[in-house]
Amino acid sequence: MLPKLSDLYVKEDYRGNGIGSDLMRYRENIAKSLGHSEIFVSVGPIENPNMIKLISKHGYEPISYL
Repeated sequence: MLPKLSDLYVKEDYRGNGIGSDLMRYRENIAKSLGHSEIFVSVGPIENPNMIKLISKHGYEPISYL
């Protein structure tokens, strides 16, 4: 079972400062420290272009669209 990254939220006033990227790296590091080489990222709603842009920047690719 892969660890899952979901419900990542940065308050609008603080966006664009790298906080989302820092949170992603933090969670990725936790997963790695627990022995995982992959992490599943859930984006909802799918129309969330900011989150799609963030995860794409970090090398994540879609596996399905609903």
